[in-house]
Formats: sequence, C-alpha cells, structure tokens
Amino acid sequence: MERRNLLKAVGGIAVTASASGVGVLAMSGGAAAQSSFTIGDSSVTLDDGDVSKIGVQLSHEVSWDGFDIPVEAASYTDTIELRDGNGNTLDSATIFDNSNNPVLLEGWSSEGSGGDGWGGAGEYTSGPGTEGSVNADLDWTVLSDDPAGDGGTETPGDIDDFGIENPTDGSEEDFILRYTKTVTLFTTESNGGTAVSAADGTTVYQLGVDDGTVGDVVGQDNFTVTVGNQEATTSSGTTSPGTSSAQ
Repeated sequence: MERRNLLKAVGGIAVTASASGVGVLAMSGGAAAQSSFTIGDSSVTLDDGDVSKIGVQLSHEVSWDGFDIPVEAASYTDTIELRDGNGNTLDSATIFDNSNNPVLLEGWSSEGSGGDGWGGAGEYTSGPGTEGSVNADLDWTVLSDDPAGDGGTETPGDIDDFGIENPTDGSEEDFILRYTKTVTLFTTESNGGTAVSAADGTTVYQLGVDDGTVGDVVGQDNFTVTVGNQEATTSSGTTSPGTSSAQ
C-alpha cells in the first residue's frame, strides 16, 4: 500500500478520519480483534456544483489478542459506497484490494522508516504473533473524474458514476458515503482455511475457521459530503466616464 498526498484541485474535497472510542469487535471463542475509525463530514461550494475529487485521510489500526494460532500475514480491501437515506447502497467501488496477495508481517517496514520493507512510514506492525497489531495510514483520492490517470497504488472510483454533483444554482445537496476497510489475517501453517500465495510466494492460510482466531476485521464509517452550487450573479458599472459619438 503506497501512501501519497491527496491531489488538490478545484472541486476537490478532503475528509479526515480519526480513531474512534468504540471499535468493531470480532470474536471467536476467547479470540478478539478490533478495528475502529470515524470520518468527519465535508463540504464544498462550486460555481457549477461539479465535484472533481473526493479524498480521505485516515489512520487505521487493527489489533488482535487471544489467538490460538499466530497472525503471520495480512491483506487489505478498501471500498467506498454511495448510500441513500435508508441505508441502501446506490453505487460502490473498490479502492484497494490485495486479499489474494497478502504480505508477511515480517516483511513490513519498521515504524517511521518506510524504506526497509513493504509499505511506507504509516504502514507498520508489531510483528507476527498470537497478539499484536497492524497499522496503515492513507491519504487517498477515493473518487475522481479521471480515475485512470490518478496514479498511486489505490484505484479511485469514477465520481461520474456516483453522480456526486449539484446542478441547481443557489442550493446545497448532501451525499452519504461509506468507507470500509477489511483486514484479512493469515497464518503460514495449514489450518483448513483458504490457501493463497503471499507477496513473496509463501503459501498462507486465512484465519477464522474454528481455529481460535478471527479472519476478517471490518472497520467502517459513514460521512456526508455537502455540495453547494453558487448562485449566478451579474453586475454592471463603469470605472471611468463613458463617451459617445455620432456621425
């Protein structure tokens, strides 16, 4: 997962996430795993109400404890959804997915370095073990009017498909978005779980199959983007005396 700065552009919106006091707690027997974050609302007012980018800044940690088998690899799946007021999903896009190519925790970069393994300075882990944590920061464009040309490891959704715009002059419109991070945990010893090949070629097995562990840990939050369309105005005046002529 490669971190990079959010692209700044007219019509771009950045929203910031922070750690939440209450996490999503997954349990299996005595094993527990937790993930939590909240994302603040955001707003923008534009001449034409046409939003070009939406970005999310997020610091995210998954921790686990009481596992019977050590966590030795992890993967991420990040998605963004547009939802209506009843909670129905209107559109969705996968921003990042290495669930079929997890990374061994011993291969992660050390905290603060970003130069000696997988990930950047915001991606680090306490290491393999029956208890521990993985952390991943992001500063990503999650929706863009030019997703193919946006660059980076993440793949933004097409904002035109999501219809996030407000064509009505002098008005505001709210859009409810949901960001979800799913962290899948793996071990290197066969446990009956699904086998996949890690990034270095090692075969790993998904946890959470009646083995005293948890497999998927999900963190998510809704946030509202308010899009204003500036009312059109006109003015007329002179800065110096005018002249006229007739012939």
